[in-house]
Amino acid sequence: LNVGFVADIGPLSMSFDWWEIDKEDNITTPTIQSALEQGFFFFGSDSRLNVLQNLQNFAQAQTQGQDLDMRLNVGATPVGNLTVRALGTHYTRQRTRTTSSSPWAEFNGTYATPRWRSSYIATLEKGPWTFQGLWRTTAGFYDTAQPAQNFNQVQTLRRVGVHEGPDMTATYRGFRNTVLTFAVKNALDNMPPFSATNATNNNFTQSGFAELYNNRGRFWQATASYQFR
Repeated sequence: LNVGFVADIGPLSMSFDWWEIDKEDNITTPTIQSALEQGFFFFGSDSRLNVLQNLQNFAQAQTQGQDLDMRLNVGATPVGNLTVRALGTHYTRQRTRTTSSSPWAEFNGTYATPRWRSSYIATLEKGPWTFQGLWRTTAGFYDTAQPAQNFNQVQTLRRVGVHEGPDMTATYRGFRNTVLTFAVKNALDNMPPFSATNATNNNFTQSGFAELYNNRGRFWQATASYQFR
């Protein structure tokens, strides 16, 4: 479901969307508490409790949020034609439930599910050259895989900080049918903020920071494309 509008006011263009995505029989991994509640456990020969967290078709997952996109064409400047853009997504729900009669478990703002993301972009065009600077920002979150209603059961509830950084790109179109692109991603070599959750939970693959971040750090990129006509 998506409802929104688009408006153009002189050099300013903007759009706003409210959206909701519902998934049924969604495949995911149950939490330890959810697995225990469903009886997915057994006691081994050494009397140790074994909890089974196999993939399941959960009854429903629901994500809801708003998107805002604003673009301003500044126009001609001494160094070229300038356009600035700001866009972001704000999440109001990121929740699941195991059966159609179960209460919702709200994970918005918990491990790897930040409440918002945003990008700010400046594009400068001069002859065959296009230069672009992009600043990405991802909100922090509570460092726990427990849903919000279980926060009172977590002994220490720490926050993972905001993660942000720039990308720089230069594109050259001076050759016929050819586009050359040079870029540096994560130009400031910002490391993702530390998270302890994936170091203590076998459901996650990276150790030290959430899966929504890339561990490459700063890297350079060059591409060339040619269109045959």
